[in-house]
Amino acid sequence: MENIQIKRPRNQRRNSVEKEHDREAKDKIRVAAYCRVSTDSDQQEMSFETQVEVYQKKISENPDWEFAGVYSDEGITGTKAEARPGFQKMIKDAEDGKIDRIITKSISRFARNTLDCIAYVRHLKDIGTTILFEKENIDTGSSYSEMLLTVLAAFAQEESRSISANITWGVRKRFEEGQERWAHIYGYRKNFNTGETYIIVEEEAKVIRLIFDLYEKEASTGKVGKELDRRGILTPLGRTHWNANLVRSVLINDKYCGDLIQQRYVTTDHLTHAFVRNDGEEVPMYCIRDHHPAIVSRKQFNRVQKILACRNKRQNGYDTYPLGDKLRCPYCGKPMIQKKVLVYKQSRGWVCPDHNFLIFSKYVKDAILAAYHNMSWEKLNGIAKNGTKQEKEAAELFMKEIGENFQKVEYYWADDLIDHIDFGLHKDKQTRTMTIHWRCGFDTTVPTNIDPVKDDPEKLAIADKKSFENYKQREKEKRAQAESTPEKS
Repeated sequence: MENIQIKRPRNQRRNSVEKEHDREAKDKIRVAAYCRVSTDSDQQEMSFETQVEVYQKKISENPDWEFAGVYSDEGITGTKAEARPGFQKMIKDAEDGKIDRIITKSISRFARNTLDCIAYVRHLKDIGTTILFEKENIDTGSSYSEMLLTVLAAFAQEESRSISANITWGVRKRFEEGQERWAHIYGYRKNFNTGETYIIVEEEAKVIRLIFDLYEKEASTGKVGKELDRRGILTPLGRTHWNANLVRSVLINDKYCGDLIQQRYVTTDHLTHAFVRNDGEEVPMYCIRDHHPAIVSRKQFNRVQKILACRNKRQNGYDTYPLGDKLRCPYCGKPMIQKKVLVYKQSRGWVCPDHNFLIFSKYVKDAILAAYHNMSWEKLNGIAKNGTKQEKEAAELFMKEIGENFQKVEYYWADDLIDHIDFGLHKDKQTRTMTIHWRCGFDTTVPTNIDPVKDDPEKLAIADKKSFENYKQREKEKRAQAESTPEKS
């Protein structure tokens, strides 16, 4: 209870004696009422309106009372006082000396959190404002009220926990039976007249498809956001800026491929309403496949998840996208990693973490494109007809996805087509090659066309390591200089 502090400006602090002088001068007690309903159902709304009307009449008809207003909160939880604007305004007005007495229906209407209830009662009593809880017949102006109030407030808190548990049980039971719990999502709407959910809003669906298409074709989440901003497309909340996190939240939302996963998050505290992501161990999750019309195909959605996973997979802080573990070192056979190359110019390259072998990403991309152009379509057709099941699927996918007239390497389908890639040693003209091992069962070897003097992989790796060491030394000297330079007053 000591952790709850209610502060107000010094010029607003009024003690009981000052307020008593005010009362003597005015004769009448300024009385306010507080009403709250915990849901926004029709029945509760009627109850709420009735409360307001009754209190207005009750206060106004008492000759010793002066009506100080009715404060209310509709459809808002009672477990968190700071989340109730009507309640907070009432406390502020009491602190400003506008209220001498508060009437409320019950302790549970005032607060279901025991600590909050006692803290606010004490605070109001300290500034000379008493509370009458009608249902429990407790008047905080009496000497024995706090002990009784503590006990009853604890019961109110337990009642709140019980209600929360019952609601949770009901929701999970509906999940088990395959019933959905509608929540508004960009791209879909609900018809509240018919009850039909997940009706596609085509204008918003076009934006969803654009986000998936842009990301699938090598754009990062940040670049996708900038493109949406450039086109003047507003966010789901009507704002003008799409940040990377917002774009990512669209890309990972499985509702867009027609699936519905319920209970992805669980509430851990009924008082604070804190929630955590459910990993399936705390409580079960419920997945309904093909629950509603999809905005993007399942195939595209799964490819995007693969790209996200690949880009998020880092080795020693380096990005492994787009070819992941497919590129292998010619000396040790270990997967290579992609990094920013500091030698010569700012660029990107694939490097072996254990051996001096580094090749610019540009040469890798050009070689893959050349390998595609050197593909034997006659051989592909033969594999599609007579190969193993896995080879047939890969060959058919290749012909369907790529076609013969492609001009650009699209990494988003490389995972489905390429098994792995080997490099030659690049010691002479015969070994300056790259071999792609296709999933459809055959290999294609093409030259990398690197500059044998300037871009020799071994020399390039050594020079880059030296450039990186020099860069670290310069940064270290900058930090030392910044720490030794006195700050200007």
